[in-house]
Amino acid sequence: MPWIEKRKEILFDKLLKRTITASELRELDLLGHLKDDDTILEHLDKWQNQSLSENDGLPKTSDIDIESLVGQIRQKKTYRKKIRVLLSCACMGLFVILLVLFSNYNFNEQQEPEVFIGKNCSILAPDRDLDQKYFACDIEMKNLFQKRLDNKFLGGVFRFNNLEFSQQPTGILKLSIRANVHFNFPQNSFVTISTPPKRQVIISLPSGLYIRLDGGSKLHYLINPKDSAVIYCRLEGQAYVKFPENNGGKMLALENYNSQILTYGGEFMVRSEYGYSKAVRLNGEVSLATLQEPKGKPLTQRKNMMEVYHINEAKNKIRDSFTYSSLETTTALNWTKTVRHYNNVSIRTFLLEMERWYGFTIESVSCLPKDRKISAAICQDATLEDVFAAVSKKGITIYQNNGMYTFCPPAGRLKKQINNVTYIRPILQIKMNDL
Repeated sequence: MPWIEKRKEILFDKLLKRTITASELRELDLLGHLKDDDTILEHLDKWQNQSLSENDGLPKTSDIDIESLVGQIRQKKTYRKKIRVLLSCACMGLFVILLVLFSNYNFNEQQEPEVFIGKNCSILAPDRDLDQKYFACDIEMKNLFQKRLDNKFLGGVFRFNNLEFSQQPTGILKLSIRANVHFNFPQNSFVTISTPPKRQVIISLPSGLYIRLDGGSKLHYLINPKDSAVIYCRLEGQAYVKFPENNGGKMLALENYNSQILTYGGEFMVRSEYGYSKAVRLNGEVSLATLQEPKGKPLTQRKNMMEVYHINEAKNKIRDSFTYSSLETTTALNWTKTVRHYNNVSIRTFLLEMERWYGFTIESVSCLPKDRKISAAICQDATLEDVFAAVSKKGITIYQNNGMYTFCPPAGRLKKQINNVTYIRPILQIKMNDL
C-alpha cells in the first residue's frame, strides 16, 4: 500500500539522520526492512549524496551507531562475496574433474576391445613384414604375353624380347631392359603387374623405382615414354613407393584415378579407387596434382596426407575436393605387415579394406551403421569366414546376392522401409583401352 512505502521512507530517513527513536526503530524492524542490507545501503548512499551536495556532514549525535551498522553490513557483504567466489571456484574444479572422469569413461566405453582374427594371431610379431609365401603376381602386355609368378618362381628368370623379369631370393620381382637386345615396342606400351587377392608383390623397376603392391592392385608401367626424363606409371589399388633422389634428375609421375603424384625423390603410400585417391608422404619431396591444382600441392611433414574426391556437378562436370591431414607411418603401412591392426575404425572402412584383400565384392554398404566401430588384428592366414564371423559379433548381418555381398536384408523381409541409405559405393569398372 502507498502509505506503507511512504512510512518506510520516513523511518529510513530518520535512521540515517540519527534521529530515529527506539519505538520507531522497532516499527521499521517490524516492517521487515531493517534486516535488508542492500536496502539500507541504497538509502544510505542516497542520503549521503544529498548531504554532501549541501556541504553538510553526518550528524554527530544519535541513538544508533550508523557507522558501526554500515561497517557490519559492508563486512558481511564482503564475506558473502568471498564465499561466493570460493564456491564458484570449487564448483568449477568439481566440474572439470567430473568432465575428465566422464571423458575417460566415455572413451573406454567407445573404445572397442581388440579381437584377434586368424590362428596363432596373438603370438606373431606386430611389426613383421608379410611372409614371402604371400608374394604372387600376374605380368602381362596387352595382346603379347601373360604370365603368373609366385613363390615357386624364386630365382627364376622370364624374358620377352628386351624385357627381363627375375625374382630375387628375397621375393622381389626385378624388371630390367636388356641393352644388348634391340626391339621396338609400339608407342605407349605398358607392362601391367597385378596382384590376386591375399597376395602382394615387391617390384624393382629401372631408375631404382621400388613399388610394393597390395592385394587386388594393378600397376601399369610405361616402358617407352616419349620424354626419357619422366618415369610414368598408373595405379589401381594400394601401393608403397620409394623413388631415390640419385636417379639422374628424372621425375616420377604416378597417375591415380583423380590425381597424379610427382616427385624427384621421395617415399610415399598411395591408394587409388574409383573417384578417390589418397597419398601419404613418408619422406622426401612429394606433390599431388589435381584438376584444380595441375602444378601440384606439396605434402609436408606436418600435413603429410592428402585425400582427393571426385564430385559430380551439373552438366556432367567434375570437380575435385581435397583435404589435408596427417597420418602416422605405422598406420599408413599397416597393410604390409603380417598382422594388420585396425584400432577403433568404422565397420565400413574395415570391410572396404577386407574387400580389397580378400577379393570379394560388396554390392552396397548403405545399410551399415556409420557409427559402428571395430578394433581387430587380422592375421595373414585368417580366412574370409573368420572376418565375417568377427563382423557378425558386432551385430552386422551379411547377405550374399549373385556372388556379391550386401548388408541390406532381401526385399520383403522388413516391415518398414530402410531410410538410412547415405552412401552407395560404385563397383570398380575401369576401361584401359588405351593401354
